[in-house]
Amino acid sequence: MTLLIHLGYLAYDESKKTVHIPNEEIRMEFSRTVRETDHKETIKRVAESDQLIYDTIHMNEETVAAQIEKIHSEETVPLHYNKADSLRSVIKLAYYPYKDNYLQWEELPAGDGYADIVG
Repeated sequence: MTLLIHLGYLAYDESKKTVHIPNEEIRMEFSRTVRETDHKETIKRVAESDQLIYDTIHMNEETVAAQIEKIHSEETVPLHYNKADSLRSVIKLAYYPYKDNYLQWEELPAGDGYADIVG
């Protein structure tokens, strides 16, 4: 938001503590874009996440592994593919709807080390 304000795409009203689009042409284009977006890919990802939670609860390990691998391949650049932080991000993205029904802890002590994510 700050960058968009500095670039002039957004304006900040200090008295109201609000942000608005000052340019009518940009405001109209923004409205058109938001109105015409169908979010198909987002809806698909959330449905896949719901299915992943179901498969995890029902111990469908091959299906879970395949979905995690799919998301890992789609969302991680090759340079960071084998890094723990990348996998943590993939897990959070893969199980996105968990927040509706589950709690999450990170870096929870577990035996000789730590569990990156526990839900």
